[in-house]
Amino acid sequence: MLSSIAAITIPLLLLMFVAFFIFENNRKKHLAAQKLALSTRISDAKNSYKVDVERFCEETQLATKVRDQLYTIANNYFVYQGISEDSVAVFEITVNKLSQSYSQLLHHFTEHDDLETVHERIELFVDNLPTQPRGYNAGFYQNSLTTLNHLLMIPERALENTDNDEHSSEEKIDDNSSEQEYDQARSA
Repeated sequence: MLSSIAAITIPLLLLMFVAFFIFENNRKKHLAAQKLALSTRISDAKNSYKVDVERFCEETQLATKVRDQLYTIANNYFVYQGISEDSVAVFEITVNKLSQSYSQLLHHFTEHDDLETVHERIELFVDNLPTQPRGYNAGFYQNSLTTLNHLLMIPERALENTDNDEHSSEEKIDDNSSEQEYDQARSA
């Protein structure tokens, strides 16, 4: 009887042992795949952000030092906070909002040829970034960066000034063309 219990128990224990290791191995593979997916999302978001910053800095002729400080925002995100599904989602949203702000500044520059306002906005933004790496903590990204992002918005007075400049230059062109037409009609 004892031998029959041992004959049943030993294979059953071996089967449970093998099942446990198969289950544990699959769980580890699943966790590794999730970690790789998060790392890929982080890398993709960082690379996209860096391309946007590079394009923005080239077209607006910003200094390399400013570009590096803008890169630091993305590079230091996970230094003082863990990598999780939620933190990666917030990171993606954060760098997308910043990229949109850079794009709006770039659009303002190309539309109004107002490099001075763009440089003023970026300098104001960069001057308010943390000077020490430990300043790029979760509190900075959750609270301060949102406020700092508002510094990148073009103030309405600058928009009004550029609109007024465009209208006055259009009026000058209209006045000049009227004078030229008058001169041509008189000489004919």
